[in-house]
Amino acid sequence: MIRKLILKKERGMAGVMDFFPALILVLAGVCVLIYCGMQAKYLNTVNRIENLSQKYMLIMETTNGLTAKDLERFYDELKSMGIEAGDVDFSGTTFWDKNIEYGEEIYLNIHVRVPCHSLRILDNLTKEEKVLKREVNIRKCAIALS
Repeated sequence: MIRKLILKKERGMAGVMDFFPALILVLAGVCVLIYCGMQAKYLNTVNRIENLSQKYMLIMETTNGLTAKDLERFYDELKSMGIEAGDVDFSGTTFWDKNIEYGEEIYLNIHVRVPCHSLRILDNLTKEEKVLKREVNIRKCAIALS
């Protein structure tokens, strides 16, 4: 029995070679987890923008549009999420207008470029991280209530 253990130790190189596929599998799993974490951060930001747009849509319903003060607060809240002012476009949005009456449709159109991280493993096993910006379009419509 001792002889079998000694012989097994002498053939120990085979045990080390069996370890490498497991190591590669663990490294691949870590890379997948890092990638999923970066995508979760992007999706969280998009979800927060969606919730924020819903909040301002409710404000627009009661005031018949988006006022300049509300628009400034909207920009500030987007900036706190990491969105730059040049990456936001409100074209097509119903801004405050005295001519909008009860029952008319009002729109909130937001075109935002949201930062998204990209990870690449280079040939010499170093990582390269880039910050890309993905376009997100949110369109909401409601009826003026006042």
